[in-house]
Amino acid sequence: MKYEKLALEQYRELTKLYKAVKQDWDKTKAIFITYTGAGVSADVDVTADALVLNTPAHTPVKTIDLTAEATNTLAEVVSAINTFATGWTAVLGDQFDGDENAADLTVVADVNVKTTGAWLVNDTNLQIKITVPAVATDKQVAFTIALGKSTYAGGTSVFRVYNGTTLAWEESAGATTVQATCSLPVLSIDLGNQLIVKIKNSTGMTAGSLSIGYEEKYAAPYTA
Repeated sequence: MKYEKLALEQYRELTKLYKAVKQDWDKTKAIFITYTGAGVSADVDVTADALVLNTPAHTPVKTIDLTAEATNTLAEVVSAINTFATGWTAVLGDQFDGDENAADLTVVADVNVKTTGAWLVNDTNLQIKITVPAVATDKQVAFTIALGKSTYAGGTSVFRVYNGTTLAWEESAGATTVQATCSLPVLSIDLGNQLIVKIKNSTGMTAGSLSIGYEEKYAAPYTA
């Protein structure tokens, strides 16, 4: 029996998958808006305090107050668009959490969103974010390393590692433009959870990158 156990453990080590992901700082993809309704055209305007949906183009059908309590975050704006009317859809960009200030969307006019859709920008994005989806139920993800750097005006820069929605680790990410290594050696992510790694800044970023290493391995121990 012990030989069977040894063989299985060796097999699991041999089939362990090591992976790496790199993400550059991106402010250009905050909210993706699409209109697929019956209107012949559709566009979107962003002002200092409002997002306006138009169909046909230049004809307002919905104005979302970006400073109102119910719609002052990116996630709330996405929800407001998705529940507004048939044909209008919105998706939050993967570099954002949804709790960001909606009024920080970059002012723009006449963004064509008919059929193919378009991204709205948020110049004040303060983070670089990598999300690794939860794996199959017989496997788990183990975080192994993060390397990152960011350029920002001042303040602080930190690594944050999440086990699903739970913050599992936080530490300084070092000075501007200097690559730092997260000192967390290994973190096994619970089954069904996502691995989320961020570099988060307290003041505006202008550049940066984040690379993480992780492994996928069998989760269940040998029990025979």
